[in-house]
Amino acid sequence: MKNVTTAKIQMCLGLLILAIMVLGSGCAARQVKIPRAKIQEKVETKFPLERSVIVAKTKLYSPKVYFEDGEVGIRMKFKATFLKKEVKGKVNVRGTVEYDADKYRFYIADMQIVDVETPNLKLSSFGELKSVVSKLVAKRLDGMVVYTLDTSKRRERYASKRIESVVFDEQNDIVIITLGKKQ
Repeated sequence: MKNVTTAKIQMCLGLLILAIMVLGSGCAARQVKIPRAKIQEKVETKFPLERSVIVAKTKLYSPKVYFEDGEVGIRMKFKATFLKKEVKGKVNVRGTVEYDADKYRFYIADMQIVDVETPNLKLSSFGELKSVVSKLVAKRLDGMVVYTLDTSKRRERYASKRIESVVFDEQNDIVIITLGKKQ
């Protein structure tokens, strides 16, 4: 009789643990965390960015990725030469992270110049420089893949078509992608 009671208790405990595991996996948010350093590595492979036209030359280099206000940003140095006059400084761009459900990947989109810092740039020159830098950034960074879901991992495969949110955790320097639950 003692063995029957012990067996029942063990079976009940086993079922309770199994139920907790099933409920926990169904209720817990599935998250993918991408460190800023991983995005930094991908961005660095695209640099330096250079563009030359007949009398002008522009180079963007030394990118630094950051997260701010729900966007991904890149601060970088630039050097522009126009008719033998050289301008150096820093440019700051920001954009969003979008998801392509067909290809299971996240990419940078809508990069815009936030500001340009230079000690010797006149406001009249800014429009032309901004245009050249915008074209360079759009051509090389818009659409750049920052993360691809690993469909060999069960949780990412099930949730790959159901992205609930993309959040930039600036304090922990990561992007948190919350995946939907299996339907």
